[in-house]
Amino acid sequence: MSSKLHENTTTSPSLNNDMMSTFFYDSADLFCIVSIDGNFIELNPAWKNSLGYSSNDLVGKSFIQFVHPDDKETSILEFKKQLEGDEIVNFENRYRDADGNYVWFDWKGKINKTDNKIYAIARDISAQKKLEEELYLGELKYRILTESTDDLIMRFDRTYKHLFVNSAAEKLFGIKKEDFIGKDHQELGFAEADYTYWDSKIETVFITGKPSREVVAIENGTVYNDWSLIPELNNEGKVISVLSYSRDITNIMKAQQKLEESEVKLKSLNEEKDKFFSIISHDLRNPFIGFMGMTDVLLNDLSSLEKEDLQFIAANMNKSAKHLFELLENLLDWSCMQSGIYQFQPSAFNLNEQIENVIDTMEETFKTKEITIIKNFETNSMILADKNMINAIFRNLISNAFKFTPRGGSIGINVTVNNGNNAEIEIKDTGIGMPQHMVDNLFSLSRKINRNGTESEKSSGLGLILVKEYLDKNNGQVTVNSIENQGTSFLISFPIIHAA
Repeated sequence: MSSKLHENTTTSPSLNNDMMSTFFYDSADLFCIVSIDGNFIELNPAWKNSLGYSSNDLVGKSFIQFVHPDDKETSILEFKKQLEGDEIVNFENRYRDADGNYVWFDWKGKINKTDNKIYAIARDISAQKKLEEELYLGELKYRILTESTDDLIMRFDRTYKHLFVNSAAEKLFGIKKEDFIGKDHQELGFAEADYTYWDSKIETVFITGKPSREVVAIENGTVYNDWSLIPELNNEGKVISVLSYSRDITNIMKAQQKLEESEVKLKSLNEEKDKFFSIISHDLRNPFIGFMGMTDVLLNDLSSLEKEDLQFIAANMNKSAKHLFELLENLLDWSCMQSGIYQFQPSAFNLNEQIENVIDTMEETFKTKEITIIKNFETNSMILADKNMINAIFRNLISNAFKFTPRGGSIGINVTVNNGNNAEIEIKDTGIGMPQHMVDNLFSLSRKINRNGTESEKSSGLGLILVKEYLDKNNGQVTVNSIENQGTSFLISFPIIHAA
């Protein structure tokens, strides 16, 4: 894989996946990425096989300088359509090869509005064009050409009976070539729903005298064929037969789908990045501003401050420092997850002990709001998970319950085993609860739903994003129920492991 591909992974999301990268470089079809200026950015080796140019011969050059003079105007128009957001399908033009000859290409392409680049796939259709031009040169040459391809080629008369089929028909349908001749689709046992549609398309070509072309999905949408019907005329211009040419383009269609899926994923990643910077610029900056303001007071007015004033400032600085530490800890964990720095390290451990450890570290925090912790651990449960991630899950959930529970309230932590297979942990508070729209977006970075706690405790919302990612990583599940002014319940479950 070229180093250039690695350099472009942030702007070419479709190539990040190893399977997609292999498909890009091994495909016989011509893949390219083009800038909005019309310059080639990345090409696969099929370009050299088809045109004889190396990647270095083409990268940085405008595509239009290789297009046949007669095709330049239409090629520029189609390029402009892509810049405006249109997808081009079945656009044909000719490219000059390294020997000065011209090769016919069939194009499919679309701009990725996220990175403002055009992703296109071309197929060398020179053989198909040549076939169309040489239909009148004789049956022998025709048969040689058709038998040398894996594409499906058939010829039909006015009653839809087969006049000719190539060897690909026998491979595809399991019917001998000679058994096709003189029979229509119904006589050969094809499904009525299929042959009714096929025959109607053939009939249209006989009536209009015009070729047709479309992409047909078969086998429940798992296989795609590029299907062309070409009228064959006598000397009087009358249609005497119809040639059917069908090519499997499943790989091309799947590649296009992957490109579209990658565009959606990239949009999601950008939304998460924007949220991350929002947290840094707002949620991290504001506490520092308050913290520095209090230090300014101490620096400038220390001699005039009463003991009560000092206690008030110290308490607020302590609260601000704890919030900053919690936020920085979550930011660090989240960034490590996103960049792949953190290594997932599952091990077997006692779940109850880990929850107890989290509660113990927060004991002094509970006292500041006179929060009562009610524990009900029915059984000891062993799970296989990453211990640090599990600690972070419960640290964030219990911390959230603390923030949104009024002074003197309570937090219940119950551990049970469901059907002997799953440990269920419920963290239930007597807090202010949430409306349903907040519950629906708790684990989404794209929607800002964070709010202050009952005593103005700060909340970035990032902790719950971490909770969801860590649960997914450790085969955990979460269900949230909340009623405004009554409280919130987080129900977490993990598969337990049984002693051998």
